[in-house]
Amino acid sequence: MGAAELPLRPSQYPQADSLTHFACGLGMARSGDLPGAKAEIEAIKVLRAALERANQSYWADRSEEQILATSAWVALKEGAREQALKFMRAAAAEDGSVKHVAMENRLYPFRELLAELLLEMGDSGAAQSEFEAALKQTPNRFRTLLGIARAAYAAGNRAKASEYCGKLVELTKNADTERQEIREAKEYLARPVRPALPNQEGNLFGGPRLPSPDVVRPGGDIRNHHLLHADVCAARRGVEAHAGSTAGADPGRVVDHV
Repeated sequence: MGAAELPLRPSQYPQADSLTHFACGLGMARSGDLPGAKAEIEAIKVLRAALERANQSYWADRSEEQILATSAWVALKEGAREQALKFMRAAAAEDGSVKHVAMENRLYPFRELLAELLLEMGDSGAAQSEFEAALKQTPNRFRTLLGIARAAYAAGNRAKASEYCGKLVELTKNADTERQEIREAKEYLARPVRPALPNQEGNLFGGPRLPSPDVVRPGGDIRNHHLLHADVCAARRGVEAHAGSTAGADPGRVVDHV
């Protein structure tokens, strides 16, 4: 089951439901299902309005960020590159989930998502800078380390790509299973040093291009979809638990204490 096919199970918490609609919308947008993605954006707008009526401004703002991020990928797929960057930069700039304890398992750091959008657009230098900024917010995050390695490879920076391939291998050394990206990282590190070609076709390690960790493949399959689904579940649990313990309060009031 891919991100675009996540089951929608409405709850009493609009902020948690918004996360699932965001996951679906992002998966649809990145896999080319633009009508589906736009429908999910409209669903999030309804939830945002409900949060605003309930004086839950913090969570309403998080839904707004999800709308912006999904809209960015829709715009990119429609060829509106400037609009895509405008939306995604706005979402990354406002990412209030970074400082909130209930969002420590948030679905996707928006600065990392901005970096992926830049990499998709072919701007590997800017993408690397944004991945590195994201890494400061979420140290040792697998997808961010992988993003830096991919961006460095695309820019022809063999040393940086090798450094972050090494970080990926070290991070996962005690894993029960070995992911495809790690096998490729090890293969890349084992190769003799040779000049890299900027913007070379192929994936980070020279073979057929890998999709980014949550890009849906034709037919609805998604690389690492189990990880994304786990992220959604973890994020929902955190939001629902916090919402249940602070009913009637605006979580924005406690952000600075985290």
